[in-house]
Amino acid sequence: MDRALLACAPACRYPSTMVRWPGWMSTPLLAAVACMSVDPANESPSGTGGVGGALDGGADSGPPPDGALCWPTQKWCGGCVEATDPKYGCAQSACDACAVPQASAKCEADQCGVQACDAGYADCNQQPADGCEINTKADHGNCGGCGKACTASEGCFQGKCSSTCGALANCNGSCVNSATDPQHCGGCGNACASAQTCQSGACVCPSGLAFCAGACTDTKASKQHCGGCGKACTDPANGVASCSNGSCVLACFGGTTLCGSQCVITASNSSHCGGCNKACATGEPCQAGSCVATYVASVGFSSEQGKNGWSYWDSSGSPMTFVAAQNWWQGPDPFVNLTAIGGHPGSTLDAVRRWTAPKAGSVKITGKASDAHGKCGADGVNVSIRKGSTLLWQSAVALDDNIGVAFNLASSVAAGEKIDFVLNKGVDNYCDSTAFDPTIVLSYAP
Repeated sequence: MDRALLACAPACRYPSTMVRWPGWMSTPLLAAVACMSVDPANESPSGTGGVGGALDGGADSGPPPDGALCWPTQKWCGGCVEATDPKYGCAQSACDACAVPQASAKCEADQCGVQACDAGYADCNQQPADGCEINTKADHGNCGGCGKACTASEGCFQGKCSSTCGALANCNGSCVNSATDPQHCGGCGNACASAQTCQSGACVCPSGLAFCAGACTDTKASKQHCGGCGKACTDPANGVASCSNGSCVLACFGGTTLCGSQCVITASNSSHCGGCNKACATGEPCQAGSCVATYVASVGFSSEQGKNGWSYWDSSGSPMTFVAAQNWWQGPDPFVNLTAIGGHPGSTLDAVRRWTAPKAGSVKITGKASDAHGKCGADGVNVSIRKGSTLLWQSAVALDDNIGVAFNLASSVAAGEKIDFVLNKGVDNYCDSTAFDPTIVLSYAP
């Protein structure tokens, strides 16, 4: 593409993702979409990302971050690089340098190939994977060039067939320097792995690489060997792992947040409710980023004052006494009591079931009050719900009303604030047993 064409309209820009054009797209068509500003410093389309920092063979491949733009002939490897640069591999999805043994590399149809063999080596099998595999100075069957075989009585010495190898080792008729020959490193037949060289009779990887799982590996960038051989970076659920400078780096997607090594939805995760490491109490769910605790009067009923958040009082402000034989709380007035599901007012004192907020938050209060004594008495009872001195709700429960009156309230509470559920006689307290079993749902920030 004529790069002058790309400067036709400075106001135009690529989309915020890397653009790739198929090879069949014509120049006129390209001209229609190629109107953009060009950064002359790096010769890539301008954008908020541009070419990002220093590049190495371990840079991340894949699409660039939002705003980073590359030429159609380039790919993203931590910055924009030419797609045909063997220093960053040849496949579109690769960023690791081509490793072609005993040769310089080039790209051919997205594959690493041989550009030129190192001195004294030849590519006799035409297989790019093993590079220039033949040492023509020492190979008995390819002495001085591919297919130039020495006789059975000769060895190959310095690229020529000879009856002696001098100071070199004779390995199956090939005269080799076992101190430097990667096929006979330290001894005949002791071949080095791909990308390794032979130095002083020992197979070694290039500087900066470690020998991991049979290959020379950049442990600063390898996801399988990050920071050392065998130290793999594992993709978390709802996230992806990469290796950066020898450390695993996690990125989350799908609206999740990285908390330690997990990608979590903080709106519903009980261990990270509303934020990382903000845990709800055991058994409490997380809803909309708040912990939710449920208190049912009948379920939390106990012989201990204050247990499960509930306590039992009369309207004089005095605590009731638990009577095990009746399984109820009794006040000084013999008719004042509270059971698991309700209670009975006295002739002069009300029965008060009290809930104390353990934390600040918001509460929903639901339930109903109904006659529990049957066809008895002269009138019904009065019920009310109070937060401190504030009346939240009140109602009369008629005699024989076994359906009852329902309540559904919402309020805020401070830590330690009290909500009272009060049973009051009507005209008299004769046969005033009442079912009054509220449920409180507390939502709070952990």
